[in-house]
Amino acid sequence: MASLQDFSLITSEIAYLKKRYRINEFSRAFIYAVLEKLYEIDIDEIENYVIDGAYDFGIDAYYWEDARADGRKTINIFQFKHTEKFENAQKADAFRERDVNDIIVKLERIWHKDGSLLKSPNRRFTQLVQEMWDAFNKGVIQTKVWLISNYINSISDKNKIKHFEVTVREKFKADLEVWSLDELVSLFIKKDFRPVDLNLQLSGRRYFDTTTGQVRAVVGVINAHELIKKVINENDELREEIFNENIRVYLTRNTKVNSQIYRTIEAERENANFFFYNNGITVICDSLVHANTDSPVVALKNFQIVNGGQTIHALYEAYKNNLSENIKNIDLLLRIYEVKNRDIGQAIARYTNTQNPVRSRDIMSNDPVQIKKNRCREGGASNTSFLSGEARKR
Repeated sequence: MASLQDFSLITSEIAYLKKRYRINEFSRAFIYAVLEKLYEIDIDEIENYVIDGAYDFGIDAYYWEDARADGRKTINIFQFKHTEKFENAQKADAFRERDVNDIIVKLERIWHKDGSLLKSPNRRFTQLVQEMWDAFNKGVIQTKVWLISNYINSISDKNKIKHFEVTVREKFKADLEVWSLDELVSLFIKKDFRPVDLNLQLSGRRYFDTTTGQVRAVVGVINAHELIKKVINENDELREEIFNENIRVYLTRNTKVNSQIYRTIEAERENANFFFYNNGITVICDSLVHANTDSPVVALKNFQIVNGGQTIHALYEAYKNNLSENIKNIDLLLRIYEVKNRDIGQAIARYTNTQNPVRSRDIMSNDPVQIKKNRCREGGASNTSFLSGEARKR
C-alpha cells in the first residue's frame, strides 16, 4: 500500500519538472512526467502528444509505439486524474463509475467514425482522430487505454476493473491499464535496467563490514578519481545506467548545490576538505565480495548509485574539464548495501533521497552574527537561551 512518502516522492518529482520546464499547471506536468518515464522521450517531443485542454474529448494524451513484428502499430490513449493533497488521494477513488462510462461513450464515437469530431477546435485531438481512422483503414492498429492517477486507488473495486477490461476488449479490441500510486512509484524508480558489474578499491583499512537482517553493508572511503574512472565507458562517457534506481534527476551545474560542489572541486585549497563537506555516495548491489586486507577491492554485481548522483555528475564534469589532478585529491564516503530483495533496495533509494534538507537559513542560525542578534533580542542574559521564542516552541 502506497504511503505519504510515496505520494510526496511523486509530487516532488512532478513539481521539479513543472518548475524546470516552466509548465503552468501541475496536472499538465503530471502528464509530462509519466510520458517521459514510460517512453524515455525528450520533454520537447512530449508536447506533440498532449491533448489536455478545452475540447480534448476526455483524452489527455496519446502516444504511437513503433510497429511490432507483425507490422501493427499501437496507439496508447491516456486519461489522468491527480490531486496535490494526500488526504484526497486516500479517501476516494480517482475514477468513478460514471467517469469510466463516459470514457467508453467517447471512445465509441471515435470507433464509429463520428465525423463531427473533426469539428473540434482542439487541433491535436482532431489530428489524433484522423491518424486513428487512417490506421483503422489500413488494419495496422492495436489499442491500449490507460487510466493513471496519483491516488492510492484509481479504481479500488477489482471486479469493476475486470468488467471494464472486458468491455474495452469487446468494444474496441483494446487492452486496459489501470495505474495508481504504487505503479507510479515503480515507474519512477525503474526496475528494468542493464546490470553493471564492477570492482571498486577502498582506501586503507578505513572501512567496516556488517550484516543486519536482509542487508549487508560495507562502509568505507574511496578516492574520487578511482570511482569516476570506474563509472565511465571506453568513450569517457558517464554510464547513465548506473543511476536507473536513483529517483533524483541531475540538475546540471546551474543549481546552487551543484555549483557549490563544482567550486569545491575547482579550488585546490578546498578540494582536500571535500570529504568533510559532502554526504558521500550510496550504492546498492545484488552481491559484494572483498578480501579482508588493506585497501580491498570490492567486486560488485548489479551496481546502482541511489544517492550521490549530483556529486558524481559534478565530478564527471570536472573530469571532462581537465581537473583530474584536483579530483585525485578528493576522498568520498562510500556506503555499499548488498540487498537480495530489490524492494528493499528501492526503499533505500526512496529514503535516502527524501530526507528533510538542511536549509540555508538553518545553517545561518549557527552563524556568530545571528547568535549575537538572537542574544541581544533576549536581553543578553547569561542564563537565556540563544534560540528565539518561536524556536523554543518547536
